[in-house]
Amino acid sequence: MDQAQGLRQLAGARRARVIAVTSGKGGVGKSNLALNLGLALHDLGVSVLIIDADLGLANIDVLLGASAPYHLGHVRRGEKHLEDVVYSDPSGLRIIGGGSGIPELLNVTRGAMAVLLREIARLESMVDVVLVDTGAGLGATVQAFLQAADEVVLVSTPEPTALTDGYVVLRELWRSMGGVTPRLVINRAQGVREAEAAARALTVTCQRFLGAQLPLWGFIPEDAAVSRAVRAQVPFLRLTPRSPAALKVRELAGSIAGLPLGSRPAGLLHFVDRVLRRTAQEAMR
Repeated sequence: MDQAQGLRQLAGARRARVIAVTSGKGGVGKSNLALNLGLALHDLGVSVLIIDADLGLANIDVLLGASAPYHLGHVRRGEKHLEDVVYSDPSGLRIIGGGSGIPELLNVTRGAMAVLLREIARLESMVDVVLVDTGAGLGATVQAFLQAADEVVLVSTPEPTALTDGYVVLRELWRSMGGVTPRLVINRAQGVREAEAAARALTVTCQRFLGAQLPLWGFIPEDAAVSRAVRAQVPFLRLTPRSPAALKVRELAGSIAGLPLGSRPAGLLHFVDRVLRRTAQEAMR
């Protein structure tokens, strides 16, 4: 029995649903979507934790205009509990921000892993959904996050470069995850027709080379309110709650809240355990 399974039995049967939000390239609005999607789920009564895992380019703190004094490195060294690293926005949404301390975790010792998993066992009992904002592209760490998650949301814009890079992510996910299909979100679309056309372009390529279907899960319209919110460092769901972008994000959140997984979520403990094991294997190659 591995450490995660043993600790889960001690912590109870509750398992958080881990959803990784990713993209083929930067600048498509991935982090902004993850943050506002988390807020929309929180507004529906879902207990949410956002982990900003975009190493080196973390944006959740910037979008909120906030930061935490401690990071995951303090947990790894046994100096702080995980609750000290997690901070909340004014509405109570839980966040592990900045990607701080995550590089330290990727070289975790066996003893430190036990400490970390014990801390996460405590946190998992408090949340329903974990949104992991990954880096863009397909670095080894990003792949580890995606393969360990229960679900993956792929964010793209209608631009050809974003769609091309998005396909590369899809191809690797299809090969490494046994045919698991991500949820596709087209961001900054001029309307439903442009979003559907972008999704069709990806679907045609996926069908041709992978034999895979890729339905459009949803789209976020081009909305000046989003840019205003970024400049104000306030989530657009809070600054302009009735804006077109905010309403579409709430639709996506309603879909997540009302549509359970086909199988039971593996959970946050499983996610962290798999990420650490995968990165340890990569380091040995």
